[in-house]
Amino acid sequence: MSKMSRFAGLFGFSASAAATAAASTPRAEDGDDDERKRKEGESDEDYEARMKALDEDKDKQTAAAEDEDDADKEKDGGKDAAAAITAARLAGVAEGTKLERARWDAVLSAPEAVGRGAAACTLLADNDFDAATITKTLATLPKESGRASLASRIAAEPAVDLPKPSSAQPPADNSPAAFAAKAAAAADKFRPKAAKA
Repeated sequence: MSKMSRFAGLFGFSASAAATAAASTPRAEDGDDDERKRKEGESDEDYEARMKALDEDKDKQTAAAEDEDDADKEKDGGKDAAAAITAARLAGVAEGTKLERARWDAVLSAPEAVGRGAAACTLLADNDFDAATITKTLATLPKESGRASLASRIAAEPAVDLPKPSSAQPPADNSPAAFAAKAAAAADKFRPKAAKA
């Protein structure tokens, strides 16, 4: 049992929490202290030169580690950039759809489009003109006369007087027996003459 786990046990910490704390504490690399110690018979100049070389090596290692971190960030940044591009593209499509619907609404609700619906839809679908240009163009076109609206066709039809059922006619017999008799009479009409006899 290590000192950390015994210490943790005394104060109620779990062994895993003690191991995590021990792993997160900075430790000097093995041999680092030995390299920093002055060797026997080493002059001050040699010691300082060796320490300077050690510091330069650490700086190079730190720079290399930072370069690796920057490369990882650039890779992740590429993912972020792709996500930003996709989000911007979706926002652009949504905005374009909104503007196109507003253009269609403006043209089709304009008074110039009344009676010129097919021409208005053709101009809207086949061109990128703005709503004002299309409404000006529609104003110069004649109104469609080929197909009248349903309301105008109904109004143009003369009223039809249907005969009223007279009360002198006897009510129809809709009983099952009457239906069977009517069915047999209809079947007799289609039977060959030899079978009737």
